[in-house]
Order: sequence, then C-alpha cells, then structure tokens
Amino acid sequence: MPANAPTKKQSKHSAIPTNLLDMRAALGDFFLIVFLAASVIAVWFAIERIVVLRRSRVIPRPFVERFLRHLEQGALDRERALKLCEESKSPVASVFAHGIRKWGKPSVEVEQAIIDGGERQVSQLRKNLRVLNGVATVTPLLGLLGTIFGMIQAFNEIAHADAMGKADQLAVGIAMALLTTAAGLLIAIPSLILYLFLAGRVDSLVMEMDLLAQDVVQLISAEALADDLRRYLHGDTISARPITRTDRVWRSIRRNPIVASFMLAVFLGLTGGIVHLSRLSGNLMEQTALETAKMHSDMLDRMNALYSSAVASPMRGMGIDVTHDFAQ
Repeated sequence: MPANAPTKKQSKHSAIPTNLLDMRAALGDFFLIVFLAASVIAVWFAIERIVVLRRSRVIPRPFVERFLRHLEQGALDRERALKLCEESKSPVASVFAHGIRKWGKPSVEVEQAIIDGGERQVSQLRKNLRVLNGVATVTPLLGLLGTIFGMIQAFNEIAHADAMGKADQLAVGIAMALLTTAAGLLIAIPSLILYLFLAGRVDSLVMEMDLLAQDVVQLISAEALADDLRRYLHGDTISARPITRTDRVWRSIRRNPIVASFMLAVFLGLTGGIVHLSRLSGNLMEQTALETAKMHSDMLDRMNALYSSAVASPMRGMGIDVTHDFAQ
C-alpha cells in the first residue's frame, strides 16, 4: 500500500457525512444552533397562527347569524347590540362594535368606523406572519454563508496541506458547504409554504368580514332607520328585507373596482358578440332574399323564352297572335 494512501478509518471519518451525528459534527456548533433555533421559531409561530386563524374563532357562525337576524327583525337597539359584540370577543364582533357605536349616523360615517376597526383586526390577524416570512428569507442566506465558509475551508486545505487531488482531505469543507445549503432550504421551503397558506387564509377571512360588515351598515345607518320609520308610519313591518348571498356578491363587486371592471368587460364583450351575430344573421337573410329574387326572375325569363319559342311562334305562324307574360 502506498505511504500516502489514507487508511480505511481515515477515509471513513473524512468522507461527506450521511447520518445525523456526522452531519451535526460537520455543521459545527454555530450553524447547528442557528438552524435549530430557526426551526423551533417557524414551528412555534406556524402552530400559533393556525390556532388563532381558525374560522370558528374569527367568524363564529352562530353569533353572526343570530346577530344579523335580530338586526333585520328590529329586535336589537344600540346598547343591546353593543353588549352582544363585547360578550363575543371575536374579531368580527369587534368590527361590528365599531359600527354599532355609530348607530343612526349616515352610512358613510358608519362604514368609515367599520373600516377603521377592520384595519386593527387585520393587523392582529397578520401578526407573527412576518416571522415565518423572515425565517423563509434568512435561512437560505445562512445556508449560503455556510457554503462560503465550507469553500474557504476546502481552499485552505489545498493551500496549506497540498490536498489537490486528495478528495478525502477536502471532504470536510465540501461537507459543510453542502450541508448548510441543504439545511437552509429544508427550513425555508416549509416556512414559505406555511406563510403563503396563512396569508391566503387571512385574506379570505378579511373578505368575509367585510361582506358581513356591509350588511350591518345597511341595517343600522341613518338611511336604513329612516326607511324603517317610513314603513312603520305607513303600517308596514319595520324589519328589513333579509340580505341574500346575491346582495353580498353584487355589493362586493361594486366595492372592488378591479372585479367591477372585469365584469363590465365581460358584459360588453358578450353584448358586442350578440350584436355582431345579429348583424351577420341579418346580412345573411338579406343576401338570401336577394339571391332568391334573382333566381325567381331568371326562372320567369326562361319560362317566357320557352313559351315564346314553343307556343307563341307556331301560333303566330298560323296567324294567331298570342302574348303571355309569366311575371304577371
């Protein structure tokens, strides 16, 4: 065996690690502690946000349905409605409470109060999502930093130990470079997926709270109360018409200029297509009528010519004048 050939034990310890203990030794204490801390932070805040953003906690369906039904039936006044919202302590109840405090005010003022309360609740719902986004952003950079340190260590081996061509002596630095990159990506990818999932849940909850809050505005604003009073004086029931899902959809479309523009473009496109088809059908019918009239005229001309040659000419030869026009 050559003198400079590594022993089996040396090769085993200098190879790139494949088990957890060897990976821990290759990463070093600094990167190991950093990646473990990032993993614990990501898992902790992901679980916390998943629990907090439960739909049953943010928008409790029994409370919302009972609250809106009582408002529609006129069974609540300002104090009782505000008390119900304070007892619920859910985010959607807090949004409702901001509007209830403006009970009887113009709809613009009630809506602005709900918007202000909604912004506070949105900030609470988005709380700690920045942590997940930060973990997903920082851990790949830490992996890149470990890659640089590993390559520096490998080149130092080449410079000081004449390790060129001896892969076993370069494996320590290369192992650090590869393992830190892999560890950073293994933490960053799930963190980013969780961040996008939770951010999407926040957006859907905020949209639903906005639609429900608009129902409250239509029930407690000065315009709605004046309409109830007018109907009461005329002997009608004062309960407002139940707000249907269609009303909520159209209200969302009117409040969202992008959706409204898209719906308008679709409507104009369909209208233009129908007009174009009607014009095409009209032109086709007109062209068909003209061709039919032309064929009829040609047929009459041919019948007149046939009658003239087959009947009228022989009769004239016998001294009988016969004239006939099939067009008449």
